[in-house]
Amino acid sequence: MEDKNLKQLTDYKWINLYSRKIKDDGEYYFCSRRKGENVAKHGVVDAVRVIPYFVKEGKTYIVVNTQFRYAMQNELYELCAGLVESGEAPEQAAKREVLEETGARVLEMKELFGGYNSAGMSDEFTRCFIARVVLDGTQNLDEDEQISIKIIALNDIPKLVESDAFCLHSKTLLMMFYYMQKADRK
Repeated sequence: MEDKNLKQLTDYKWINLYSRKIKDDGEYYFCSRRKGENVAKHGVVDAVRVIPYFVKEGKTYIVVNTQFRYAMQNELYELCAGLVESGEAPEQAAKREVLEETGARVLEMKELFGGYNSAGMSDEFTRCFIARVVLDGTQNLDEDEQISIKIIALNDIPKLVESDAFCLHSKTLLMMFYYMQKADRK
C-alpha cells in the first residue's frame, strides 16, 4: 500500500532524505537507507554492529576499530559494523563485517539486541552481536575505508570509552559487554 504522505526528496546510493506530511500543513523530515515500501517500515534490519573478542591465556581481549569519518574529519573508535546487503541475514552480515574489517574468523556468535540508531532523524535499525573470533586473516576493506584495529584487554574498556572520539553505540555496547563478562566471573 502506497503511503501518500511520504515523499522521497533525494536519490543517492547510501542515504536519502524523505518528508512525511503530518497534521494539516506540517512536514516531518527524516533520512533512510531504504527505498520503496521498506522506508520507515518496522522490522527491517539495516545494519549490524559486532564486538569481536578472544580469550588468550585466560584473559579476554576485544578488537576495536579506529576509522576516519568524513562527517567529523576525524578518526573515531568503533566496533565492527556495516550494512546488511540485499538477501543477507543479519548474522551473515555480522560475520562478513568482522572478516572484512579485522581479518578475524568468527568461531561463535550471539545476538544481543537491536534498536533504532536515531529515531528522531532516521529509520535505521541495527542488530548487535558479540562474536568469539580468531585473528588469523587479513582485512578486506572497501577502497574508501580507512580502518585500523586495536586489541584491548577487557579491564581496559572503561578507560577506553571515556574518549569522546568514540561512536556512542559502540561505547554503550562495549560497556554492556564489560559488565556481562564481570558478572559471568562472579
